[in-house]
Amino acid sequence: MPELSGNGPNCIRNRVMTQRLKKVNAMKKIKINKFRAKKGQSVVEAALVIPLFILILCGILDFGWILSNQLKIDNCAREGARYASIQSSAANLTTLVAARVDAVSGLDSAADIDVTVTLSGSDVSVLVTRDLKVLTPLAGIFVKDQTVHLESVTVMRIG
Repeated sequence: MPELSGNGPNCIRNRVMTQRLKKVNAMKKIKINKFRAKKGQSVVEAALVIPLFILILCGILDFGWILSNQLKIDNCAREGARYASIQSSAANLTTLVAARVDAVSGLDSAADIDVTVTLSGSDVSVLVTRDLKVLTPLAGIFVKDQTVHLESVTVMRIG
């Protein structure tokens, strides 16, 4: 008959504790195996999601870059038309407006800007164009020669 108390190998308390330890060790092994399976799953998920994330991030960067430069081109055309409506009697109006646009452009390189001034009756029209290189090569897939053509026209009354 087994002992109820004591420290011998046949002690009921020792048997119960041994059985509990075996169950705990078995549960730990199951948890470790589940963790290892999920670790591989997360690597596969990351491999699928990271390229999409980079694509979206590049799209946001290029869209912001193009929009910012388009707003600057709009401002240049507006300022050029304002200046041309005041200085419309000048002989070299196109040169004066181009110099004014270059001065207020706020762009990295004003040399890329083309300015065209047209007088028609009581109106002056200023066309400002620029070919802008995109920031990331991913956006270059959607545009020709990695450049986007930006253009803005402003018409104001002379006076």
